[in-house]
Amino acid sequence: MARNLPQKKTKYKNPHKQAAGKKHVRKPKQRNEAPILGDDDDFGDFTAPDTVDDGAAFSGRVQLDDEDAFEMAAGNVDTQQAAAGSADQAKAPKKTSKKRKQPGKKGDAAADGDKAAAVDGDTVPPKKKKKKVKRQPAAEFEAQRAVAADIAGRHPAEQAAWLQDSWRACSGASALETEALSEAAVVALPAEGSFEERLKAAAGEAALQLTARGLPHGSPAAILVSSAAMGAVGLIKMLPGLNKECRIAKLFAKHFKVAEQQKLLEGATVGVASGTPNRLCKLADLGALKTDHLQLLVVDVHLDAKQRTILDIPETRGDFWDFFAKHVAPGTAAGRTKVVLIDGEKLMS
Repeated sequence: MARNLPQKKTKYKNPHKQAAGKKHVRKPKQRNEAPILGDDDDFGDFTAPDTVDDGAAFSGRVQLDDEDAFEMAAGNVDTQQAAAGSADQAKAPKKTSKKRKQPGKKGDAAADGDKAAAVDGDTVPPKKKKKKVKRQPAAEFEAQRAVAADIAGRHPAEQAAWLQDSWRACSGASALETEALSEAAVVALPAEGSFEERLKAAAGEAALQLTARGLPHGSPAAILVSSAAMGAVGLIKMLPGLNKECRIAKLFAKHFKVAEQQKLLEGATVGVASGTPNRLCKLADLGALKTDHLQLLVVDVHLDAKQRTILDIPETRGDFWDFFAKHVAPGTAAGRTKVVLIDGEKLMS
């Protein structure tokens, strides 16, 4: 009777072949056969049959000559040694210098950049020197503030000289141009009475024109000039009688557009107008505000919080002298228009 001996277990690398009971045998590839399809690596194994030499040395399945194979082997050894040396350097701790960096002086970066530009052959532009602003001496400044504080109450000759100096300082007007602001072109208000009564007294025979009688559209008999809209409104409040007989035109930027004011001046007669230099100049340039019948140019020269008048503030002095030179100076030169300086804050107090 035959004995059932235990079968010897064999380990197969391929589980599918183990189920069939056959041992997997790797079939060697033929050296000179080209693959039909495969990965990109398979195309590197192909060597043309007519280029194969049995005596040639191979390195990584690529045909090489004996000298090339030797040089490649030597290069692999050098590469391995270099890689080992770099690995040792990476493992070694880095040495840190204990010297502290000295802070660079101001302008070192700019100097380095200039040197680099000089080396390259480019021309280095010279550094621009800042202009030193000459400050006005304190004593001179205080003297000018003292004059401006009470210029409205001084003699017309002093007022004319003060106006001429301001005109020349602002726009560089010549002596011939400033003759339009002679002493004869400046009038002082009477010392007694309300502002409205004093204004009518300064107008003289043309006082009736302050109520817009006999005036064309957009051509007032008096223009009140203030540095801000609040000052212009304050002057209007001090003329209740004139404002009742003929509405005083408000010619400033607050709450009013240029187009609205232009339409008002072109369609109505105005005896008195109160405004700021910029808006007055714009309306006069547009032709809506005319100065052909202007009798009085009343300028409020009160000091603001920074001790400046309307002729000192940068935002107003340029517009004022521009308006005066283009639209008022011809009338003062002809003797038709007079300039009146007032202090609005003192009149309101």
